[in-house]
Amino acid sequence: MKIEILGVGCPKCKQFPANAEAAVKELNYFVYFKKTANYLISPIFPVRFPSAFLIR
Repeated sequence: MKIEILGVGCPKCKQFPANAEAAVKELNYFVYFKKTANYLISPIFPVRFPSAFLIR
């Protein structure tokens, strides 16, 4: 499983990946995390707020 985390670097964007990684670790899943903080890539995805994640 791959989780892509979209964020621009605000305090919420920095805490969001830590929370996601802790939740996945608690469930004992193997997940590849990718963090995207690029303003050019983020508008491609249909999210309203920059702190978001995509599960693929």
